[in-house]
Amino acid sequence: MIFQGNPTAIDHGPAAQMEFQDAVHAHVVSNGLRPISPAPQDRQFDVAWVAGRRLPICEVKSLTDDNEETQLRLGLGQSLNHLHRSKVEYFAGVDEITGVLAVEHQPSPTD
Repeated sequence: MIFQGNPTAIDHGPAAQMEFQDAVHAHVVSNGLRPISPAPQDRQFDVAWVAGRRLPICEVKSLTDDNEETQLRLGLGQSLNHLHRSKVEYFAGVDEITGVLAVEHQPSPTD
C-alpha cells in the first residue's frame, strides 16, 4: 500500500474525530442543553443544540500537525454551508442559526 501523507495521521482522523465529537456532545449536555443530531434526511452536521432562540450548528474537527490547515479550511467551509442551507423555519422557537467550528486544540500560529 502506498500512503500519500502520514498513515498515523490518517488513522488518527476518524477515531479522534468521534472521540472529540462525543466530548462536545457531553459538554453541551453538561451545560443543560439538549444536543441534536441530524436525521438521515437532514443536512449532515456533527452536533447542534438550541440555546434560547439560537441554534448553533457545530462542525467538529480533529487536528494533527499534518492536517491542521486542511481541517480548518474544510470545517469552515462546512460550517458556512450549513448556515447557507439551513432554514430557521424548520426549528420551532429558533430565530437565528449560528455556526460553530470546534477543534480539539488551539491551531498553530501562522507566520
